[in-house]
Amino acid sequence: MGGILHSTVNQNKMRTKHLLLSLITLIASLDLSFSQIPIGYYYDADGMPIEGFFDLINYHPQNIVDVSPNALYYESGCYYSLDGERHAGFIKYDNNDFYFTSKLSNQGVILNPNNVKGLRVGVDSFFVALVPTLQPRHTGAKNQDPVFLHHVALTDDYHFAIHYYNTSGYAVNYLGKDAITKVYCFKKHDKLHWRSIPKNKKQFSDLWLDIFEEDSLLKARLEDKVYSINDALNLIKVYEYQFRLMNDKEIDLDPNWQELSSGGEKRYSGRIINKVDSIWTINYYDENGMIYSVEYSSFFPHIKNGVFLAFDSNQKLRLKSKFKNNSMITTQLFSSNGRNKYAYVKQRETSTSKQTLKYIDVDGVSRDELYSDKIVQVNFYDSIREVEIVKDFKFGKLISSHFDIDGTKIYQMCDPNFNLGLDYFTQKAKGYFKNKSYKESSKDGVEGIILTSFLINSKGIPFKFEILNELDPEINVLYEEFLNRSMGNLKFKPYKVNSKKVIYEVVVPLKFSFNRYYRESAFEMFNSYPYWNDNFYRNEIPVRKINEHIPKFID
Repeated sequence: MGGILHSTVNQNKMRTKHLLLSLITLIASLDLSFSQIPIGYYYDADGMPIEGFFDLINYHPQNIVDVSPNALYYESGCYYSLDGERHAGFIKYDNNDFYFTSKLSNQGVILNPNNVKGLRVGVDSFFVALVPTLQPRHTGAKNQDPVFLHHVALTDDYHFAIHYYNTSGYAVNYLGKDAITKVYCFKKHDKLHWRSIPKNKKQFSDLWLDIFEEDSLLKARLEDKVYSINDALNLIKVYEYQFRLMNDKEIDLDPNWQELSSGGEKRYSGRIINKVDSIWTINYYDENGMIYSVEYSSFFPHIKNGVFLAFDSNQKLRLKSKFKNNSMITTQLFSSNGRNKYAYVKQRETSTSKQTLKYIDVDGVSRDELYSDKIVQVNFYDSIREVEIVKDFKFGKLISSHFDIDGTKIYQMCDPNFNLGLDYFTQKAKGYFKNKSYKESSKDGVEGIILTSFLINSKGIPFKFEILNELDPEINVLYEEFLNRSMGNLKFKPYKVNSKKVIYEVVVPLKFSFNRYYRESAFEMFNSYPYWNDNFYRNEIPVRKINEHIPKFID
């Protein structure tokens, strides 16, 4: 029979470990950027650890409350008239038309592609062009007319864009993105006209074989017709990133990790360091230096295959993970002195098919102790929350994690196989947010994740909550109002430790974004479409001669 074997770490070593953890947490907490938000050590609805910090680009939970209203609100933007004059105000999309108003209290007017040179809505740029290969059903016009194209990427050789249209018969605010069809378009700079990218697999592959003429790996895959029109955005960004790698061009990003083409509020930058076969290495920086280094195999969506490194504000490694197809395989957590705090492997047990975290190293615990049949208790001090957390290990697995509040033992939900039961909560949240007004947050293009810690009693009833991060004042107030009104009616599944129902803590992530057909949230894509360049249209010729025009960005 297994008893309790306390860690052999002596009191001095334990105090030293607490001090190191406190120092690194304090230092990191001074950096209040959007990249590494100090929140403390929690477990989320997947039963996966949040290791002290919320890293947006490295957080992909399976269990998440998704609130994405199909709201047709105005967003900050501008348009350019034919004479090149810039008109600032607010823009929204309603079915196949863009509406502009200089004041939210005024009624909007339709922006006609024949009368404007382009527009910006939120973080997205649209310009006007003729695309002869577009069919009337793609434009809603009887004859060939100029259309709005959404800028995607620009290199020395090509310009890529997307045209959108709605022929579903349903309003966008009813079906959301499902009502919209995309047509990918491109133009080679030495050619006169824009063309649509063909959907036929052979024609699609032939086009990209010509574009990627010097990339033998992609050419081999294209020759096998592995790619289809659904991969168009991914291939466009791969081509753009190859251009950036060869020309040592950085990727500028705003506070929400949206790409910037030029201008805008730059918060981060990315530098493509290397490409080996299909694996790309990108380092990300803020004003203090490097914060992440990531290995990707694909973009839009960004697929992590390889190593993810996170650094603290002193440029010291704090976390190292290995990924396969965006799924975490191993993670190591480090102290400020470079010492390994603990490391674990995510694996599936062959006998039960259950997921488990197998700890392969815990500071202060020998391997024999960690893998013994006796429970090993290790204390960790979370200085952000100012709480002592006790973790119980057995056979290399985390059996339980708990802390005390005023003499009450609170367990952390650390079982990756536990079903929290989020359906009812999600239904209530969606219904609440659906009927609210978002004039302020919509015009500012708010999107992101709110993390909320719940304390839940042995019957599954939450009795206390704490919102851990700020998304937007309007959204946070609405969410807190929802939680205060709903706490008495919410219910999750009871959590058991050693077959006994216990009081427990869990973090529930809520993703909020406006369901706009032309934009993916940073959470979904990590990077979305490029930011607006206010110089984009300044030196262009009138739209009536647009078939002779080669649109360019002015850096």
